[in-house]
Amino acid sequence: MVRAGDAARAADFEDMTCFLIVEAQGSDPLPPEADRLRFLQSLKRTGKPVW
Repeated sequence: MVRAGDAARAADFEDMTCFLIVEAQGSDPLPPEADRLRFLQSLKRTGKPVW
């Protein structure tokens, strides 16, 4: 479940969509928004997924 302040990104594949979410655990603060977005945008699909 994505809460307010969390950051999420979808990665589309031929037969499924994966959601990547940055969220805090418990009362820990989230990293700054710029760091969350930089991390999610740095992820790249480099081939067919192996499940």
